[in-house]
Amino acid sequence: MEAKTTSEYSLANAISVRDAGLALVCLAGHRVSLLIARTAMKRLMPTTYGQLRQDQGSRFQAYFVFIVGIVWTTMSAPICLGAFVFTPADTDQTGGHSQMSAMEKICLSSRGALWISELPRLSYSSEYLVHHILSLSSLAIILFNNLPRRPLYLIYAGLITELLSDTVALLRFRGKNHKNSRLYAQLTVINALSLLILRALPAITVTLSVLMPVKRISELNYIASVVFYCVWLIRLAFKQLSTQGVVQLVLVRPGYIRIGQRTRITLYRLMLSVAIVAAQVVTAAVYCAPRDMLLSGIETHDLIIAGLGTVIAGLFGAKAINTLMMAIDGSPSTALHSHPLAQRTSPNSDSVCTSLVRTFDPDSCTVSFCKMFGVPFLDTLSLNGISIQGSILFSALWVSQIHHIAPTVARDVLLASMALALLLGEAIGRIGCYFGGCCGTRPDKNRVDKIPSVQILTSVLNMIAFFGLVTALDCGLMSLPEMGCTAMAVNAAIRLVVDRLRNDAMDKSLGSTTIFAGCQLFLSSWAYSSVRLSYDREVSFAIKATAYMMGTSLIFAVSGRALWLTLAQSPIRTKISLLLKPIVLVYSFSLAIVLLSIADAKDQSTAEGSMLVNDTQWGVLSYPRLLLSVLLTGIVPVLVS
Repeated sequence: MEAKTTSEYSLANAISVRDAGLALVCLAGHRVSLLIARTAMKRLMPTTYGQLRQDQGSRFQAYFVFIVGIVWTTMSAPICLGAFVFTPADTDQTGGHSQMSAMEKICLSSRGALWISELPRLSYSSEYLVHHILSLSSLAIILFNNLPRRPLYLIYAGLITELLSDTVALLRFRGKNHKNSRLYAQLTVINALSLLILRALPAITVTLSVLMPVKRISELNYIASVVFYCVWLIRLAFKQLSTQGVVQLVLVRPGYIRIGQRTRITLYRLMLSVAIVAAQVVTAAVYCAPRDMLLSGIETHDLIIAGLGTVIAGLFGAKAINTLMMAIDGSPSTALHSHPLAQRTSPNSDSVCTSLVRTFDPDSCTVSFCKMFGVPFLDTLSLNGISIQGSILFSALWVSQIHHIAPTVARDVLLASMALALLLGEAIGRIGCYFGGCCGTRPDKNRVDKIPSVQILTSVLNMIAFFGLVTALDCGLMSLPEMGCTAMAVNAAIRLVVDRLRNDAMDKSLGSTTIFAGCQLFLSSWAYSSVRLSYDREVSFAIKATAYMMGTSLIFAVSGRALWLTLAQSPIRTKISLLLKPIVLVYSFSLAIVLLSIADAKDQSTAEGSMLVNDTQWGVLSYPRLLLSVLLTGIVPVLVS
């Protein structure tokens, strides 16, 4: 009853009659401004007016939208900045029912009216259409759920960059581009940089400082939306800079991003960095989920030490094992020789050697034990893919001894949290393998076409398993130790099933990935049975539960592989690829945010016992030292050669 009253109050507070009247006045003012701009141009510059109308056709109305947009942004951006500065900080609390000042109302009404008025005139562009619809939806959700508004004011103040983008759009209407106009090129570069400096960076910084620690699903949605908004800004900035030749995305194997004329960052290294950051964030969140209070300063320090050591140990393990194998036999891999001469480069190395991103993929070398020891059986072992297993091994060894350095860290909880994060980390990292050209598929002897990318198959299966286990954990279907053992078992099952599709396993009867995955499955099953024994106290129940877990994991991996191969031969494969477009991702993400926000509006507080959102789980991420350590370890793969 209390939640319902709060929701009704916030809704009534958000759309009062006076506020609606101000919004209508702003909407009418924008329409009048468009009429004035069009009439003035028609009378003062009839020749230009007629030429634009003839050349642009249905887009002719958009020309005046950009002219009026410059004027309105010039007026509204300072007002929104003033609303951010002068709005009291106590309004940052979710559910606070403070009345909005006149400056706040003008800021929100002017931006809302501008977007509503521009929608029909900019409908020719899907990007403008999506941006305006999402902007209006986010404004409505924030007001409806009575979420903190100050980050929103800062985001709207950052729209001062639209002065540049609107000017560029007007130049484009006049036939200018980066080839025939130096002013157009310069404004495009400045606009791209301003998107990052004036919009993305302040938005994410202020939002995190205001909303951390998270206590409601709507607050988590808020942060996710701002992060998604910043990612979209980075995409727009990248597109604009790429048209000027400042950066370039090269999707060859290995794929890379070129910055300037000499610096190249491989997509493999970039995705590995993203995977490390995501894995650390998930580990920290799951580690703190069972706690009733926030971590102390000492506990946070120990958790940082554990995270840094885990990343360093994992990278060292991958490198050390690869170096050891190359020392035994440094011959290039069979898979590498199978490519044409033009493609014989290390899967994750750059053709231009730079100190920043000079890389070598640990999975690119096959060792011949037959040459070393003269034992034919040992030659059946393929050492490709050993790097990820070495990383898992060394990371686990580090955590097992972490109590000597960080005594406050709960090893069992941390290992279980890391196991869940492993699924997400590999799901992201395998995308880097796809662009890097390593860990690829083998030709199917019965078909001309190759089997679809094994890297993407592995990524999809790990991602499905990750979200499935997160849901099971949140619903209380399994405990944290059970979840950790299951995550390791599912990860191992995916390796066992998918390994035989890889190109480097084509001529090998037994691959090292298969051996390590089998050991991983055995150890995770043994750990799971130990956990079940501590609960059930009966051996028969523990054995049945362990067998069920192992069987389910293998069935999941086998079914995923079979479905993947079936879709590869089906005409629906082309239609499914259409779902991978960025615009589909935007729609899906937005729909999920709206549905979660509506669900949260019905219940202002999270359900008791839920592990999805609580202040101890996400509050740990509000510590600057932890965030800094996560970012520093994330950029290690990019910086280290």
